[in-house]
Amino acid sequence: MATKTREELVNEALKNLQAVGAGQEPADEDYDEVDSKVETLGDQLSADEICDVSDWDEIPGEWFDALAELLANNCASKFGVQFSADKKEFFEKMLRRATASRASLEVLKTEYF
Repeated sequence: MATKTREELVNEALKNLQAVGAGQEPADEDYDEVDSKVETLGDQLSADEICDVSDWDEIPGEWFDALAELLANNCASKFGVQFSADKKEFFEKMLRRATASRASLEVLKTEYF
């Protein structure tokens, strides 16, 4: 399973916001603005029990596009784009679907009475 990094996530969100041209590097202040919202997005998704990204440098590939879109949507107003509640709902549903089919692979503790 391929994973992505936090830097790739921020850069993809900037592309989704059309804040970066093809082959160009983002401005430092734009990158910092989007990067500052990563933890907030993670906290919100965890609180809503949608998904829990434990390591932002090992983002599961199947979550990546939805996370990038959600991050871009959260930063939209700073880049002159309208926040979209419909987009938020759609990509949260995509994450729910992606995480629902995954086994946790956690070892269950047995309780003896």
